[in-house]
Amino acid sequence: MALSYTPLDESKDEIRLLTLLPESGLLRNEIIQCRLETRSLTSFTRQYKEFASSPGHSGSDKHMIMQRWIQSRPESEGSLQNLSPTTIREPTNAYQHFNWGDFAALSYVWGDESKTRMIIFNGCKMEVTRNLEQALRAFRANSEFHSKFGLWVDAICINQKDLEEPIQLIRKLSLFHYTKRRSELACELVEQPGYLGDGCWHGLMQLMQRPYWYRLWIIQEIIMGASTMVLTLLCQNYKTEKIDLPFWRVIDIANTAECRDPRDKVYGLTGLMADDVGKRLVPDYSISPCEVYIEIAKVYMQSYQSLDPIREGNPWAQTKTPSWVAHWMWDGGRCSLARIENRLWGPAWFSGNLVLDSPSYQPYEASGRRACEIYFPETGLLKCSGFVIDSIAGLSARGRGYFAWSKGTIKQPKERKSIYGNSKQTAKALYQTLVADRIAGGKKSSDRQSSILNLPSTFEVAEPQSEQKGWTWLASQEEYYFRWEEWRKANRNFQLGHCILHDLFSDTLPADALEEDYIEVYSCFYQTCQKRRFMLTANGHMGRAPDNVYESAQDQTKVGNLIAILFGCSTPIIIRTFGEHFQVIGEAYVQGIMDGEAMKFLNQGKFKREEFTFAKSRADVPHSLV
Repeated sequence: MALSYTPLDESKDEIRLLTLLPESGLLRNEIIQCRLETRSLTSFTRQYKEFASSPGHSGSDKHMIMQRWIQSRPESEGSLQNLSPTTIREPTNAYQHFNWGDFAALSYVWGDESKTRMIIFNGCKMEVTRNLEQALRAFRANSEFHSKFGLWVDAICINQKDLEEPIQLIRKLSLFHYTKRRSELACELVEQPGYLGDGCWHGLMQLMQRPYWYRLWIIQEIIMGASTMVLTLLCQNYKTEKIDLPFWRVIDIANTAECRDPRDKVYGLTGLMADDVGKRLVPDYSISPCEVYIEIAKVYMQSYQSLDPIREGNPWAQTKTPSWVAHWMWDGGRCSLARIENRLWGPAWFSGNLVLDSPSYQPYEASGRRACEIYFPETGLLKCSGFVIDSIAGLSARGRGYFAWSKGTIKQPKERKSIYGNSKQTAKALYQTLVADRIAGGKKSSDRQSSILNLPSTFEVAEPQSEQKGWTWLASQEEYYFRWEEWRKANRNFQLGHCILHDLFSDTLPADALEEDYIEVYSCFYQTCQKRRFMLTANGHMGRAPDNVYESAQDQTKVGNLIAILFGCSTPIIIRTFGEHFQVIGEAYVQGIMDGEAMKFLNQGKFKREEFTFAKSRADVPHSLV
């Protein structure tokens, strides 16, 4: 007989929980038997109701109240704070806040779905993956989940044939991960790196490389409910009680995580988004992944009144996703590694804290603080306002993957022009461009960053000078110096105003040079050059354009592409005409335009405000126009 699911009552906030039945002891490896029951998440105990309505708690969100409830409970062997192994891991009655008891959610990887084992629920046979059966067998052996403490397992407690039920459960998932715990092991590892011993660190590394840690739903569970140590590793020290990651950071997680359904790249991470985003986004598994990605871009733009999500767009994903919409399955064309919000790569003392936490952090404000003007005339179309400031006139060598640049792909500008002035002013603009005018902590660059113009072009030249000065870190960069070395070599003859790029550099470290200055510019370049191409504009600006390093010559930023300031977007955006509409190529860096300077020119009438409509996808126009 097949297992029959009774519909959940949404008004009672119901979920299903399973209870493991004990072995009879008559057979070896006896089949797992369970009881599946419906429970209400609104059936609170009197003590919990009184706690939640008491002064200081009333009006707080459910996460906060639950966290405070756990912290208020007396310590005991069965407490949720105690992470030491015990025979029975159930919390004591003092922790249970439902009349029927409490529950835990099983965090696991489904595994190979072709390898199944039989279990029995409510007298009905059911096939589950081997991973799940083994977990249930281990729980039963330890006499766990056999009483008032139930177990929630997605594969069993959700009716997988009902498309609406997963949608209802996604909204409840955040309640399943409320126990933010600081483990004693995490503390020991942070304070004493040798705590596990040398060999054990290798074992820990192997453990962390298992597929479990790469599953998208697991990552959300860890961030929302795990130890401070793991939270630090995955979220880079976001310290808010309610996690609200930036749009680009959520996509970073989605791009690297794995899931069975591409729509879960979005739905599976709603717990990491702001409350307003979660409320506006209604999970719908009847629509395509492309439509889901369009919807989340719209929701973010509307919730934050910001066009910054357009910075994640590009036209190179092999789907019908609009160019103004981020593709959550593919990281190929995004410039996220070059973001100034990222920590700089370098020695531990230099990398510092998360940039967003830094008091010196100065984000870009290319459109000033002008509110975005957005409109979605139909699905897939975005209409917004802004103005064109320039077009691309020259491009440096394209990247060939991570390790090389192709000198033959340089597009020299037809005119030798620098908007910055004489050679000294042009050199200043060059070093500001090479570090994207931001340094460690997101701080605006200064004259100290001119040191990049004296950073030797090869490690062979840099090593003896560094050793002579006692610079141990730079002298140890033989395996990593190639990015600076190869970029300089490939673009040596790139035309820059009335000189070539090479002429503005020196290979000699000054006598009064400070190692920290050179570490900083070296690390800044290492960050800003990734998936970005040095460019010159028709008006003589320098900057960075998207570099699609893994694709063909056709799928690239082109000479003649326009550079636009879109109201509500913090960086310029490179666009191109696309039939009667426009197409997003990606975010740009333009030296002298990143902090709202162009808005002054707009107000002076030097630029013309216009409306842009960005097309649905590359399939919406003839191939000849792509």
